[in-house]
Amino acid sequence: MNAHDENAITKKINLLRRKQQEKNRINVRNYEDILDELDTCVKTRNGYKISSILKLTQLPVDIYILDETMECELRKNIKKKNFLKHYEQLIIDHFNIFKILCNRNNVNWDVLVSTGCKFLSTFIHLYSDNLWLLPYLLTICSFLNNISTLADSYYNSNNKSDIYNEENEDINEKNKYTIEVLNSIRGKIGIVKGDIEKHGGFIILMFQSIKLCMKLNNMQITTSFLKIINSTDIDYSYIPKFFVVLFKYQLGKLYLHKMDYEKAEKEFTWAFSNSKKNKTDFKKKLLESIISIRLNKGIFPPKKLLQEYQLSIYIDIIYSIKQGNIFLYNRVIERFSKYFFINGLNECIDQMHFVVKRNLMKIVVQWWNNNIKDNPNKLYKVPISIFHHIFTWAHITQHHHHLETLCIITSLILFKYINAYISYDNNILVLSKNDPFPSLSKSRIANRGPIDKAYA
Repeated sequence: MNAHDENAITKKINLLRRKQQEKNRINVRNYEDILDELDTCVKTRNGYKISSILKLTQLPVDIYILDETMECELRKNIKKKNFLKHYEQLIIDHFNIFKILCNRNNVNWDVLVSTGCKFLSTFIHLYSDNLWLLPYLLTICSFLNNISTLADSYYNSNNKSDIYNEENEDINEKNKYTIEVLNSIRGKIGIVKGDIEKHGGFIILMFQSIKLCMKLNNMQITTSFLKIINSTDIDYSYIPKFFVVLFKYQLGKLYLHKMDYEKAEKEFTWAFSNSKKNKTDFKKKLLESIISIRLNKGIFPPKKLLQEYQLSIYIDIIYSIKQGNIFLYNRVIERFSKYFFINGLNECIDQMHFVVKRNLMKIVVQWWNNNIKDNPNKLYKVPISIFHHIFTWAHITQHHHHLETLCIITSLILFKYINAYISYDNNILVLSKNDPFPSLSKSRIANRGPIDKAYA
């Protein structure tokens, strides 16, 4: 579905209508069937089943059934089902969402997003007294996230004809539907925060809010979310592990974006260790994040692990770090920059240039010490000019200026990649003889999880 095509959804729906006209209408699923299934679902309190009955990713019934069904008629049928008395508005909101989506002329995005947000409000009040409905909350939030993206894309592409639009562009107007959905989702957090039995709803609303904030690049709000999370004693015993894994993953992505790598690694590692084995693609995403963080600490994954998850992209990065090969590192970054950006790893990968430069300097220092080993007073006292020539040759300095070399070395000292100081009077780098290149890796935790064992 192309979000930039004005009638993409409508065209697809109308095409479906034409195809359905040619089909035999005998024994097709209708709203009576849906109500019967929902009635059974409520009786058995099956929270996972409701997502397949009240679908949001595909039509719940054939298109012509939806066209012919009236809201008043549906309400009458709902009232006949004793167990659905409290679910009437939820079913009607769901019905209206698809009526809007299946409009013969065009989708009214304003009405669709507002109806979707109303659907969430209806559900949250039901969930407060029926905790078994929890799985459907994730379905609704994911749907709202998707339609807000489509709505904003349509709105922005539709305004491209305005010659004044680019000059007077308002970021809030550009993302108005995403902001509306974010406000709707985060506005429900307070309803479920206080009761530990509702913490499943709390973490779903929270990680969906964080996800939307990151999409908007609004890190200010995420800071307040972290304060709420840290001040809430979340009882995970009431929450299915799958939802906790998703929460930890999104939390890890937030910490990664904030460059708090220690906390990010902790969340990603927990999520990886507790993910199901058959969730290979998801585990691959988690593993990529863990690898990116650990490479900055000089911890290298086994080649076997990279091959198992088809992550050969990192093999060249590992070589570039080990060899201090800035050419190879830059080639990988240039080739896969879009891939790293899409996966939210670009900032973490970019940080590795410090490690590559550190290791390049380490090679230079070793070469220097080997050449002047007969003169102990000059050991670990390397002329800045040597680094300048190496950096110029490696295209590390952009303008080949001596000050650039000094700035690079100063950064490495400041961020503790090397233990040294610059003697400006003598124009040399004086390195610590005891520990000139401190370990990039911090002490490992004694209790090792599955991911640590995989690294072993």
